[in-house]
Amino acid sequence: MVLDPKLAAFFINQYTIVLGAVHRLAGNKPSRNLVAVLATARKSLEEDPLLLEKAVRSLEENGNSVASEMVAAVRGNRLRYWVYLRDTKTYSVFICPESREAFGVLGLTNRIRDLLGGSAVVFRTGLMEFRGKYVCDGIVESPMWLGTNYKREYAELLKELKEEGRMYVRCEP
Repeated sequence: MVLDPKLAAFFINQYTIVLGAVHRLAGNKPSRNLVAVLATARKSLEEDPLLLEKAVRSLEENGNSVASEMVAAVRGNRLRYWVYLRDTKTYSVFICPESREAFGVLGLTNRIRDLLGGSAVVFRTGLMEFRGKYVCDGIVESPMWLGTNYKREYAELLKELKEEGRMYVRCEP
């Protein structure tokens, strides 16, 4: 339920470089806490999507190339509150009740369950398309654990979404 280690290392390296450049260009306060920097940069991108192109251009002007697939992944980041319902053998189930969609998601280096300390959690994170898979960016904000009734309701919603063909495991080319 995680990316191949080499792919995960590539993703993390590229994502960190891009968000670091976004953080600087947005004029955000420097910090030694890398996760705080990445979360702040993610928020800046949400507020001003044009920062991505500026960051990539700035990096390239300084001799640092960014893979086009990573730029596309960051551009398509679905940053919102997700319901992480449970794991299957091959992926973690994320549900977006507002758009009535569910996704089979991989963690980068850790299973989502391990990242959060359990399942049936609502939290804010980024879901990105990367090499044909849906990947959680690993930056967790505001986790809230679900009670039994909510778990049951979301399990029923997942069943409906599957029946409607709104459960996505692989990205469309």
